[in-house]
Amino acid sequence: MFYHNACRVLNQRGELLVARKLLNEIVKYYKRYKDFERRDYKTLYETYLLLSENYRKDYDVHYTVSFHYLKLADSLVSKLEKDEAMNFITVALGRAMLYNELEKDSHVYELLKYISGIICEIEVSDRNIIAFCSNLSDIAFLYGELGMYEKSLDCNFALLNYEKDLFDEDKNLDISTTLHNIGYSFMGLGNNTRALDFYYKSLQYREMLMDSITANTYDLIAETYEAMGETTKTLDFLFKALAIYLEDENTGNIPFEVTYEWIGQCYYKLGKLVEAAKYYNLSQQYMSDDVE
Repeated sequence: MFYHNACRVLNQRGELLVARKLLNEIVKYYKRYKDFERRDYKTLYETYLLLSENYRKDYDVHYTVSFHYLKLADSLVSKLEKDEAMNFITVALGRAMLYNELEKDSHVYELLKYISGIICEIEVSDRNIIAFCSNLSDIAFLYGELGMYEKSLDCNFALLNYEKDLFDEDKNLDISTTLHNIGYSFMGLGNNTRALDFYYKSLQYREMLMDSITANTYDLIAETYEAMGETTKTLDFLFKALAIYLEDENTGNIPFEVTYEWIGQCYYKLGKLVEAAKYYNLSQQYMSDDVE
């Protein structure tokens, strides 16, 4: 459904209120009907999942609201046509994502063990491969959040093989995201050379977008070069990220004080004290603005 895809993108970009308004309109539309068909239940199920994700990303709203929509989605699973196991996994992953936000690692790990036992039994087909890939991506992310980088790599490499069969490798954001995530796991394992290799591969498509997603990859490349003692290269990628952040409409979500302080530290290491002082001062200005 077009509106669902639009809301997924809006959720990812942090435009939560816009997405929420669209999703609530979908719920209102379907609530008018008494006699639901299977496809109507599927639409509502997906809408509730997106609302749960939307509220989970909104730190100004209590997490129980997100749980509420997960329960509504869970209540519809038995009414869906097929792939009941896949739908249960999707809801369970929603819960795991919430527990991750609440830093309840033991709950996340128990859910991942439960999910892993089910997903290995699923027969992947043309009909369910998109949902399967989405769930596999979430599992890889959660293992990474737990610091279980080898398990995260296993999931992401499996995901990459599915995505290469589905999409044009050079022009797909999903593939570039998976490559980025593989780089992140290698960085977590201390393998910086391999991390850079996959970050650069992900940029082949991300640099076409030049948005906050691209800037995130630039930041991580900077962090990797810093770990390798490559201060000049660290600066190069910090400035690449900063250029995107300065043009971002949602500048309120960007911690400029952190970026400016990081740049100042790099200049200090290079012995360029005037430039270091300039960016330290910029960092302090942003910190003062936040306090006010």
